[in-house]
Parts: sequence; C-alpha cells; structure tokens
Amino acid sequence: PRSTIFPYTRSSDLKEPCNAPKWKIQNEFIDSEQEIDLGLRALGYYHGQTIKTLVFNKDCWHADFNITPGPKVAIGRMKVVVNGAAAYDDVFTKLLADLPLKPGNGLHHGKYESIKSRMQSLALSRGYLDSGFSEKKLIIDKNSNTAQIYLTFNSGRRMMYGAVDIQQDFLDESFVQKYISIKSGDLYSSEDLAKTHNALSQSGYFDVIDIHSGVEHAKEGKIPVTIALTPKKRAHYSFGIGFDTDIGPMLNASYINRRINRHGHFFTSNVDLSPVLSTAEIEYYIPLEDPLSDFLTFSGGLKREHTEAYHSLSALLSTRWKHAYDSSWKQTVFLDYVYESFTAESDSGDTLMLVPGDRKSNV
Repeated sequence: PRSTIFPYTRSSDLKEPCNAPKWKIQNEFIDSEQEIDLGLRALGYYHGQTIKTLVFNKDCWHADFNITPGPKVAIGRMKVVVNGAAAYDDVFTKLLADLPLKPGNGLHHGKYESIKSRMQSLALSRGYLDSGFSEKKLIIDKNSNTAQIYLTFNSGRRMMYGAVDIQQDFLDESFVQKYISIKSGDLYSSEDLAKTHNALSQSGYFDVIDIHSGVEHAKEGKIPVTIALTPKKRAHYSFGIGFDTDIGPMLNASYINRRINRHGHFFTSNVDLSPVLSTAEIEYYIPLEDPLSDFLTFSGGLKREHTEAYHSLSALLSTRWKHAYDSSWKQTVFLDYVYESFTAESDSGDTLMLVPGDRKSNV
C-alpha cells in the first residue's frame, strides 16, 4: 500500500495491509481529508485543498494525496495581560517578552497552547497557587486570513514559605540548615526546593531525602514544608585485588566514616599494596560555612617505592583550606610537612621540608 501525505499533517490514515477489507480502506480514505484538514489548521493553514485518488488492483491498493496548504493565517492582534502580583514579577516579565507568537507571525496552534501552559506552569512554580485564566480567546477570520489572540491571566498573590520542619536526629540542626535554601517568610519557588534537594543529595550524608510542600495546608498565604532525612550508613568499606604488568599484584582497601560527629566531620582512608609501590593515605574533613565546597582538612600519607635501581620512603603531613568562588574556580591554601629517604645506585639521602602554598584552579 502507498499513500502520499502532506509532510506537516498529523494524519495517520491508510496504513492498512494489502489484504485488509476493501470497505475498511475506503472508509479510511473518506475520513482522511478531515484528518488532513485538522493537521493543516493546527499549523495555521485554513485554506488547504486536497485532491485524492484511491485505486485497487489485483495485488494491493494505491492512494495519492495532492495537498495545497494555501496561505497561512497571520496574527493580526495579540493581547496577553497578567493581573495580580505576577504583573510585577521579573520572571513573568521575561516570559511575556519571549513569547513564541507575536503580531505578524503565522498562526501555530501548538505555540498558542504552549503560551498558556508555560504561564500556568510558571505560576505554580513561583507560588501563585490561586492563578488561572479569566479570558482565553483565539478568534480566526477566514475571510481576511487573520487571527486575534486575547489572554488574561490572573495570578492572585504569591505564596510564601510557612514553617520549615526538618525531620532528622543524627546531625546538628544548625549544620543541616547550611544545605537549606528556603526559610519561613521567603517567597515560594520550586527552584529553591530543587536547589535544596540537590544540595542535600550532594552532601553525602543522606540516603533518602523527602521534601514535601504542604500546598493543601496553606494558610494566610503560607505553605508549610517538611523535609524528612534518612541517613546513609556511617561506615563504608571496600576491598580490591588486581595485577599490573609494571608493579605486579595489587591489594587495595578503603574506609570512609561519613559522620564522625553531629557537625558533619568525616574521614577517608585508602591503602594500596604492591611489591613495587605501596601507599597509605588518610584525610579528616571539617566542613565550613558552605559545606559543599569549603573545607578544612588534615591529612597524612606514606609512600614506599622499591625497584631494582631505586628505593624510597616518604611521609607527608598536611593541612588544607579549600574554598570555591562563584562556582567557577576554587582555591586551596596548604601547608605540607614532607619527609623523604631514598637510596639509588650511586646516591642516597634524606630530605625534610616545610612547604606552604596557594593553588587556584577552575571548578
């Protein structure tokens, strides 16, 4: 079977197999013109013409559609009004300035529907929970081939956060608050709720994060929020075994303590053992004002290297202050105390150094 359809219609007719009943194919062929017309109108073509033919032969059926869409309906007048507190909201102002349809544009029903849905979605995400359209009109004059759009959106007042209840008992409340982007009395925003969820998720302390905004319990323009947190296991262990052609068999073990205390201090350690190269590292982290990016750390390490031509043993004690700026670059100020003892084929020695430094890098 073959049918030629104008590429921009939503018609799905005439997909019957060759052995389908003739009456069924004929009925779909008759209905196809209406489907094509609906598809053309969705894109703004209200003067489309279709010439179609259907032929049956001994092997199958064959349908042809010759579609002339005609001129596209142009938007003559468009008036989109926002009443209420959203009229003074910069985010709504930007939305209205960037609408996908403007006077002089060709009509597109999908874009018209998207304008309405974007306004409603933005209102809900910004806390205009009593919002809605009091006027939604799309008037089409086929004689002049023009359209007029009238939309009036009443936002009402913008809600605020009410009480923010954080349900957890394993970390100090003042520490958990550093991850929370909302507080009672702030204007409601789903973006801030998402930011809070992401921060809590990235912290590494929580296994389950459940943030519920009690829209149904809103009173006097305030929405209560409940944040229920379930901890991850305090300790994490891992072990590994492998082989490398340069250093031979390898053993690895690591240990992480995610919560040394209620202030979020945590500890990491890692040991790699092999006949040629072995290392051991530990680091203690103290989160600072922004616990996702700012830390004070204390660390130590040992490194042993043993080859036929070279033997060395080194140790490191270090303290570091790590801080991120504007999510674009980070700074690390450090003070390292380094000891190294080595023996080579014709040389040996010991080194002891105190090394201060300041390093900056892109995040």
